[in-house]
Amino acid sequence: TRCAYHDALGGLVVELSGSVRGEVDDGATVGPGFAELEVSLHLDEGGTISPKAEGRARTDTQGHFHFSALVEETGTYVLLVRAPDGGAPIARQRIHVARGGPTRLSGIAIVVPLDRDLSALPPVPPPP
Repeated sequence: TRCAYHDALGGLVVELSGSVRGEVDDGATVGPGFAELEVSLHLDEGGTISPKAEGRARTDTQGHFHFSALVEETGTYVLLVRAPDGGAPIARQRIHVARGGPTRLSGIAIVVPLDRDLSALPPVPPPP
């Protein structure tokens, strides 16, 4: 099977995998994985996060996720983590996608902070 390829319309398919875990001890260590959380990929448009999800997945019982997404442009993207009810993001991780760069990004570690106050980060629009 092909892991990554350029779409006929010029898009780029990226394969993303990793885990979502909880922070313990004020960030010194990372706890167990969280199941049933939604992880979605969004374009970061100069500090404004696009509401359009380029791809999404749910975490398994150990907190692992895996999905492929067709992105139309290279640049910075944000993985957002939301509870199953689809509320505000509880964690996020920035990644960079570049033509000619890796299209298979594995081992992505997203940590849900103990202090869930994400107000220092730019606001995220609600999912469509």
